[in-house]
Amino acid sequence: MNEQIPPSKESLEEALGLSYIIINNIELSELNLSVIVLKALRLSRLLNDFKMAKIFEYESSGYPTSPKGISNDKWELGLI
Repeated sequence: MNEQIPPSKESLEEALGLSYIIINNIELSELNLSVIVLKALRLSRLLNDFKMAKIFEYESSGYPTSPKGISNDKWELGLI
């Protein structure tokens, strides 16, 4: 899903607020990292950063593989 969120004051304020929450969650060990990854996925979507959204999606649910292993494009995302 690559549906862009139109940049607006509201979406940018939400992204900023969410980034503060994510930092607090990490620094204060408030949540399990899998929950924090889902918040980071939301933040990526708010910022229309679909590459990072895909990475966080894979980090939360696993990278797709085939009998031949992981594809080059997925491997590159994993390296990021």
